[in-house]
Amino acid sequence: MKLATQFFLPLIMLAQGYTVIVTQKNGEVIEIPADEVVNVVFEETQPEAPVVEVLATPRVSVNTQDNTTIISWRGVQNAASYRYSIDGGMEENTTNTQVTFTDLPDGNHTVEVVAVSGSDLYADSEPGSCSFTIGSAPTISISISTIVVYYDYILADFTPAEPCEYYVGIIPEMMYTTDAEAIKFINSNPDVTSRKLLKKSDDSYFRNLSELTDYIIFAYPVNATDNPSKLAVKTADDPHTVCGSE
Repeated sequence: MKLATQFFLPLIMLAQGYTVIVTQKNGEVIEIPADEVVNVVFEETQPEAPVVEVLATPRVSVNTQDNTTIISWRGVQNAASYRYSIDGGMEENTTNTQVTFTDLPDGNHTVEVVAVSGSDLYADSEPGSCSFTIGSAPTISISISTIVVYYDYILADFTPAEPCEYYVGIIPEMMYTTDAEAIKFINSNPDVTSRKLLKKSDDSYFRNLSELTDYIIFAYPVNATDNPSKLAVKTADDPHTVCGSE
């Protein structure tokens, strides 16, 4: 970057009839007749600012067992320390790649970790984050009763034991492994599983199902990760087959 200050050497200071010879550091020589030179300007320059590299984002993982929560992350090259916070609270610093908590309250939490630079050549990283749950998610009983089962759709009625926001969805029984995996799959594939959000007692259609296929209908609070209410049903080849309730 050039500075604003410039130094001018008037032409009168150059001897006419001579040649201006400039020898560069690399050995290259530039020759210019003095009478072709109007003036000579000396400009002071500064070196270009070094390119600052942003540190890699920490990859955060959480392990909870009993009352202990261990938050860890991979070490980031060229990081001098790490800055972390939970649920947007006060930031703490550490030079370790692991912190342990024993007093986090039950519920959902999010931790963020930033790799901190100790050099002008590097900038702090973007925050790496991980969400986790302490304790059990709220358990709310939601009764499911099928009203009509047709060959390619099911109409089911849902009634929560207390007011809450909850999801309902359906998957083929052959895809079911555990309740937790079913909830995860429904939340990740809302269109495929016909996931809907309900806020009160209501009924819902599950359409475009395969004939004579076993399905499981699920209902669970929006923040639940396990223990949904569920009901196994089978599509029929005869219309308007009435099924019992769970």
